[in-house]
Amino acid sequence: MSKETKTPWSARVNAKVFRKALRLMMFVVETRTTIPVLSTIRLRVVDDKLTLVATDLDFELAVDVEAETDGVGCILISPRFLDGLASISDSTVTISHPGSGDIIAVEAWEAKAKYRCIIPVDDFPVMTGFAPGQEVMTSTGQMRAPLKHVMGCISTEVTRYYLNGVYFHPSRDRGGETLAMVATDGHRLAKYETALKWKDQDGIIPSKAVNLFMSLLPANGNGEVRLGMNRDRVRFHLFGDGFRLSGKMIDGTFPDYQRVIPREGTGRIKADLTATALRRMARLTKAGDDQHGSRAVKIAPSEGVMIYRGGIPDYAGGLTEVSLPVTGEGDPIGFNAKYLADICAGFDVIRMEAADSGAPGRFFTEDPNLTKVLMPMRV
Repeated sequence: MSKETKTPWSARVNAKVFRKALRLMMFVVETRTTIPVLSTIRLRVVDDKLTLVATDLDFELAVDVEAETDGVGCILISPRFLDGLASISDSTVTISHPGSGDIIAVEAWEAKAKYRCIIPVDDFPVMTGFAPGQEVMTSTGQMRAPLKHVMGCISTEVTRYYLNGVYFHPSRDRGGETLAMVATDGHRLAKYETALKWKDQDGIIPSKAVNLFMSLLPANGNGEVRLGMNRDRVRFHLFGDGFRLSGKMIDGTFPDYQRVIPREGTGRIKADLTATALRRMARLTKAGDDQHGSRAVKIAPSEGVMIYRGGIPDYAGGLTEVSLPVTGEGDPIGFNAKYLADICAGFDVIRMEAADSGAPGRFFTEDPNLTKVLMPMRV
């Protein structure tokens, strides 16, 4: 216990809001750890506010929640214990401490529980702040939209750890004055050119932090956020309304991805793909994957068809050929069915260009700031 818990205190918080904050905490807290304090969160009660802090030694997330408070206190407690109680309440959750001892009382709905705080608050690790070498302020929507487009291409291959995140860097195509975000797994690549002012600084933000970004930034939010990195490419932070996230960046060098992006207008193979055809193809390939694994989609622009050959459940014979219309010109080219569906999701019309059937395909959408590249498959 800290000195703040030597006096009585209590806090009553909305159960739904509290549960949302706890889910964010549990995303940071490791489920399996040999360090007991890392399985807890720090909960501080002061000035009609609950501040929850979680860390895994690589990231630290603090979230503020409005509450009706009486007194000042600070404890270390299991977020899963609190989440279990908050999930049964439709109204409020009340947490209180009598001012002496190490027992915390929690009330939710008609349930009353007690929790013994055995780890001293002073044992909780705290990440020190840093002076950012580069910082930008923008809206939640302007930060979330680019990340949504590129995060699907993040690699999960641990041997190439430098691909396990999103590369933030000054855009070469715009004179090094604005921020670009890139992710690739070696099979597919996504790049987004933002209008945010950004010079000199670059770094790779890990996928866990990117997923936290998406959880912290509401889809339709208009609040302000502040992203910063220090000059030695070691630390980053993201501050917003009611939250503060800081952590370590990936210690590695992102590859020169520009070399694999075909120049616009140089492809001899061109095809226009519609969202309707792609959605139907996605359903067929998903059904086929259930029994036969991933299959290739053959795009034959000169024939005006997109062909999938795969296993369709409930049909005898195992392999079924399905054709859907496309328009364009050039030789046939094949792509991984799942990757094609993922890379084209969210757009009505996609234009694909490739130099030949063995060259990477570049995909153009309604968003001129977005570049997507997909490596071909043999068909």
